[in-house]
Amino acid sequence: MTPEGWEYGTGETDWYDTKLGRIWNCYCQSTGIPMQDRYSDPDSDKKYLPDYIIEEYNEWIKKEQQHTPSKIMEEWKKAIVQALSKKTVVTHFGTDLDNVSSIEALERFARENGILQEDEHLEIKRVPAGQVMDEFLNVDTGGHKGSRIEDNGTVVIDGNPSEGINSAVAMLASLGVYVPEQIVELADTVPNKVNPLESRTALSLIRSANGSIIFKIAEAGLLDKQLTDEQLEEFGLQDAHKKQKEIIENAVEKIKEYMISLPTGEKVVMAPEQILGGAPIAYELGADFYVSVEQHKSGNGSTFAVTSKPGVKLPDEIQELGKKLVEQYRNSDGTSGVFLNPNGQMLVAGGPKNPDFSLEYNQNELISKLTELFEKYSNKQYSNSKIAGEVQPKQSEIEEKEKLTSKDIAEADKETA
Repeated sequence: MTPEGWEYGTGETDWYDTKLGRIWNCYCQSTGIPMQDRYSDPDSDKKYLPDYIIEEYNEWIKKEQQHTPSKIMEEWKKAIVQALSKKTVVTHFGTDLDNVSSIEALERFARENGILQEDEHLEIKRVPAGQVMDEFLNVDTGGHKGSRIEDNGTVVIDGNPSEGINSAVAMLASLGVYVPEQIVELADTVPNKVNPLESRTALSLIRSANGSIIFKIAEAGLLDKQLTDEQLEEFGLQDAHKKQKEIIENAVEKIKEYMISLPTGEKVVMAPEQILGGAPIAYELGADFYVSVEQHKSGNGSTFAVTSKPGVKLPDEIQELGKKLVEQYRNSDGTSGVFLNPNGQMLVAGGPKNPDFSLEYNQNELISKLTELFEKYSNKQYSNSKIAGEVQPKQSEIEEKEKLTSKDIAEADKETA
């Protein structure tokens, strides 16, 4: 139930809508504050809403997502059942906690609703990240732009961080589809307490586990924990652990080789190859940005990925390049082979989630271009910090002179009096 005084005002909204523009409207109505100078942009609204309002509302949203109004639940359940009647689910290329867990959750849902027998599994079709397949159920494919049901039977279930839904599994859980709480908490996040240099952490081993095993690990609350020898044996992950140790050792060696320092003191890993587990390990070793560029497997063109450590956005220069490439390689259906995450922390062209795509640039050209942009960013930052350092003493001198002048005037006034 909506907290008293926070009822939605006029205008359309969904039960999971967390846009702060809605709260602003409710807040103004409940407090009598005029609706002048309000903005539709959530980031702008944050400047005007009290922090306690935002925090309290976000807590309410979390509770609401666990108690979805029955009408909405039934509409989504009907659409999911209809889409799953084809016994097929569509997701992106590659595997991660979000899409593997989403598929496991949907298979369990399909069995509960008589679509699959106990020994049956959904057929899995793959599309490049950011694309969907019409008339099927698509999960974790939409580029974090939210979920929707289309008239032709297409169902898209995906995260939408701007709406408080961080992953596809979070959306499924909010619709009443069972997903262990720890998976919802950790999918599409980088937990600070998980050390990527540890080969026993369950999260580092999930690529070698099926959905059923991942659910069991999460139900035991062990996803972000280091597994004992007994637990590795219980979950059948002994070989995965040995392989992960080798992956980590190889990554550490190569990251140290490819890491460069910028004038600002920031560090960038400029890797001319894909390094398994590279980005999180690089950040643990002190890198601020991670770049991976490689020649495409076809021999024509190349692919690359640029990410930043958690909580830090990519330089504006890199984001601008990303926006241009997104448009340059946009398809007739509106999708693009290049993905710039809305949070500004990841730019990807091709790679595991879009293996058939490549840029027309060769590997060396891309490395030179990205290096140039990082140097441009760093030089600008360094120049600004240097100017700021020179301006500060001058500003202090001016303020000191102003104080002396004021004092002199006061003394002169006393003498005149």
